[in-house]
Amino acid sequence: SGTYAGTPDLRGTGSGGSVTSTNGYDITFNRAATPLSWNMPIYVSGTGQIKANVLVPSAAVGTIVSMCVGKSSVTTFQGGTNAYDSFTKMALQFPIANPVIDSTGLQVVTNINAAPHAATGPTFLVDALSLNGSNQSLDMGTAPGFPVGYEDRSVSFWANPVTLAANIGFVGWGNGAYRQDFQLISLGGKLGLYIPPDQTSGGTSTSVMPLASWHRYDLVADAGVSNIRFYIDGVASGTAPCCGGYSPFTGAVSSSVIGRVATVAGMYYNGQLAEIRVRSTSSTATWIAAEYLNQSNPSAFYTIVSIAQPTPPVISGVSIVANSPLSVKATWTTDIAADSQIQCGGTSGG
Repeated sequence: SGTYAGTPDLRGTGSGGSVTSTNGYDITFNRAATPLSWNMPIYVSGTGQIKANVLVPSAAVGTIVSMCVGKSSVTTFQGGTNAYDSFTKMALQFPIANPVIDSTGLQVVTNINAAPHAATGPTFLVDALSLNGSNQSLDMGTAPGFPVGYEDRSVSFWANPVTLAANIGFVGWGNGAYRQDFQLISLGGKLGLYIPPDQTSGGTSTSVMPLASWHRYDLVADAGVSNIRFYIDGVASGTAPCCGGYSPFTGAVSSSVIGRVATVAGMYYNGQLAEIRVRSTSSTATWIAAEYLNQSNPSAFYTIVSIAQPTPPVISGVSIVANSPLSVKATWTTDIAADSQIQCGGTSGG
């Protein structure tokens, strides 16, 4: 993510850049010769601002992912249908002046209460959701695929709170029945888990959530929902036993909400949220640390270099002579020296 008007220049050709499609369709991602899957919730042709999520099935230090631009014949989106692994059940994006979208394609925003709006986020996140703390939230409906019962689960989000009143909701889902909700809230200024009616049954992070600054928060419920792990900015911030031996959330989901508690009136969040994700797996500490680095400081996570396209050789003096009814001999001259007899197009070859 970021704005690129230099190297590479991701502005549209009409603004002096290299991208021929006003929608950014000719920006493509590949690993070697294999096209990858990606989405691009934000692209601004006039400035070169972009936010793309690229699914790389496996990677190590030094893994090369190619980004290609400028092929005018590409006029439709090439990134496939999902830029996330099968565990990711929601990944909300908040494009400026566009509808809130879930990049996984699984969730649908059924109601936007009191018109909360997308806002410009920090440089490394690009977009954010702004909520007023009194009557604004997003309703996500029945949340297909969200983990229930004894399933592992991981929830992550970035927050920039204006205030943190007790028991305000960040992300949650449930059905309102006894011990059937799973809700991330603020408890004593810390990230906590709320499972009614046992409000503190999920514990809290050891560190407080700072006001007026962006930080990433993760809550991971391990197998059987018997242990909760908290992380702030990719670093562990405490663990807690969960739920007194019972399984929260064994029933179907009737409500999932961003910015307030799902099945309790009030408890609205005041501030900004970004990169809200729900996964049906127990994310590892390494995964969380890598995601934090990737999102908070992209330049430390990957390096962008420009690779010039090779100049096609100039071919001249082509001669084709029949050797027999079944073969011909072709000779030619190019301006590129041959480095082996196998290479077609040597200085002089056949």
